[in-house]
Amino acid sequence: MCTYDPAPRSKSSSTDLKALTEATATTTPTSTTSTSMYHHNLPHHHHQDAATELLGESLDASKTKCTKMTDAYGGSHTTALSGLAYTVVGALTSAITTLFSLYFPFWLAPQAAAATYDLAFYNYVQEGVLHHFDTTVWTYGTDYGLAVVMLYFSWTLYASKPTCGQVQEHAVELDNRLCRRIWGLLLGYAVSVTAGAISHQFYTDMTMRNTWHFRLLWTICVGTVTLASLSMGCIGCEMARQFQPHTGGVSLPFVPELFWKTFGLVTTAVCAFGWFSYQRPACDIFIAGITQFPSSFYMITVLWQAGVSNGGMTNMTSATNKNNQASTTTTTTTTSRTPLCLYLRPFYQWMGMLSFIMNAPLLPLYPLLVQYTNWSLATVNTFLHTWLLITWSMQAISLRHVRHALLMTQQRPYKAVPIATSASAPAVVVVKKEN
Repeated sequence: MCTYDPAPRSKSSSTDLKALTEATATTTPTSTTSTSMYHHNLPHHHHQDAATELLGESLDASKTKCTKMTDAYGGSHTTALSGLAYTVVGALTSAITTLFSLYFPFWLAPQAAAATYDLAFYNYVQEGVLHHFDTTVWTYGTDYGLAVVMLYFSWTLYASKPTCGQVQEHAVELDNRLCRRIWGLLLGYAVSVTAGAISHQFYTDMTMRNTWHFRLLWTICVGTVTLASLSMGCIGCEMARQFQPHTGGVSLPFVPELFWKTFGLVTTAVCAFGWFSYQRPACDIFIAGITQFPSSFYMITVLWQAGVSNGGMTNMTSATNKNNQASTTTTTTTTSRTPLCLYLRPFYQWMGMLSFIMNAPLLPLYPLLVQYTNWSLATVNTFLHTWLLITWSMQAISLRHVRHALLMTQQRPYKAVPIATSASAPAVVVVKKEN
């Protein structure tokens, strides 16, 4: 794990502002007094516009440098040596997590888990004794419903894509990067429940479930759950990259995407070879879900630290003129980036953190429901799918809000237009958005 160091960005910004000062001095005719030069050589509004444009260009250059610097932590600039290290660590973490997932249910509820989790390796036997698989509409109908909801949230992300006219040019690419990773998570959920719905609807006896095409379908259903760790980790990585300029010097934990890709692919390969296959196929989903805990805690950590730290980052300052109550406030925009704390609401941050841990209670609950209640499999599956509908929707809503908040910080810069005032009254600055 590595963290961002915000110090280079501050140095870059100070260098750019120094260069701006020198550029302004060289482009303005020489005068013995800077005040007389300002009032006599250039009209006030022309000088203001020129300075604003120069400042905007300087800040844009600073952001570009900052973006290049942050990309070097986890993008295509990763060196071969560090890339190999992240690959090895990701594979080892996947192996440890897989072993933990296979034994964890037996630590929570040993007796219920021993009666529920029976390895099959896709060779199902004794239907009704060991092998249990529900084929009612309550199971596959709610699966199809989940797929529709996840597709809807994916579409809302696509339909709200910004244009270069609404936000700064580099923000469009940043938004695309984050959206692609959120789409990967939501579409993975949709594919998983769709494959599960087809399996429950059409594979109605044990003979059909011992075929290669059922194994393919069920591997897709379970494999997309293990791949969700890849999507979650990449989302957290991208959020850490985009949150970092707003944290006021606090470094966010940064785990490169290569680690999460290796982790997700190795875990999915273990699933494909049948190590997550049980006589009750629903158990496969729970074992695959346990493997998500590293990426889930990473998402929670990024959201928590971003929420705690971004409140100290202020890019707009207000000075109060106590001598004149009629016109007391002059607001000066010091940068074209808007503070994240104005748009990232704590309610959605808490929703996001809660949503990535809410499925944990299902792990001990499933064997208890199966062994110690008189609920049918259809009832159990309907309850579980309703729970997933709530948690996955909360994830989608909170991630959509994070994406919107980051976009709002990248709106087109505002230009200060001075209004002529009398000598006795203070100047009032009207802020107008550039087209």
